[in-house]
Amino acid sequence: MCYSARKAVFYIWRDVIGASDLCPAGEQLRNRLEMIIAEMLEMGIRLPLARKDFEKAYLRLALEKNHGHRLATARSLGIHRNTLKNKLVKHRLSAISGNGKGRVRRAGEADSPRRKN
Repeated sequence: MCYSARKAVFYIWRDVIGASDLCPAGEQLRNRLEMIIAEMLEMGIRLPLARKDFEKAYLRLALEKNHGHRLATARSLGIHRNTLKNKLVKHRLSAISGNGKGRVRRAGEADSPRRKN
């Protein structure tokens, strides 16, 4: 089948069956997200702050999922590694490399407590 025919079939299929028909979990996720948004609106949280908090949490969890590996995290997010680096700096997040635990810390947080001499 040629590309244009496949594309036409996709558009027809997309109009007949929605994403929620193909993935019921997607509908549940959308409902949970809408409940969180409703709570945030009731609390008076404005869009810029909500967007910032969401992006920071999303990045932190993606880093943890990828055990702190920035390149793997960037690939899983579908962004360039430099874009990820800039976002980590913006949100003051950094990955602890080499610990194998996948723990993400804020920039400036010590790896371990320092002893006083």
